[in-house]
Amino acid sequence: MKTIYLVRHASAMEREASQKDLERTLSDKGREEAKQMAKLFREQLHLPELWISSQARRALETAHIFAEILNHSPQKIQLNNKIYDESSGSRFLPLLNDLDEKADSCIFFGHEPTLSEFAALLVRQYHFPLPKAGILGIVFPIKKWQQIESGNGLLKMVLFP
Repeated sequence: MKTIYLVRHASAMEREASQKDLERTLSDKGREEAKQMAKLFREQLHLPELWISSQARRALETAHIFAEILNHSPQKIQLNNKIYDESSGSRFLPLLNDLDEKADSCIFFGHEPTLSEFAALLVRQYHFPLPKAGILGIVFPIKKWQQIESGNGLLKMVLFP
């Protein structure tokens, strides 16, 4: 079995006119949301093996808060530009297919609407927006990441703030 967790970044500061979207940081509310959700995630006894984040500062900050609470080294969080740059969840599938087969679980930190589009691609009947700091867990009854395809995921967990 393979499992992925999709985490939408927590609430961010409003974008200032001179600021690039990638540079937006978490707000105080967002930091609290991320801490609350990371603690709730930890209580579910989920410790993902692979950690991948968008390079956007707000997503990476969310990942770092999760790493701190879950005792995961922040240096082991991989950055992947496709998580931020992709405009469609369907383009995420190659990311899953290329994951290290030694790992059975992976957590992605990213953005909307891409994450909910990706979840809808993987899980039949999933058609809901992922709220800020929300977490979805999707399990696949397969042995290799390369076997993941549209519709073969099962919703395992839904944690919303």
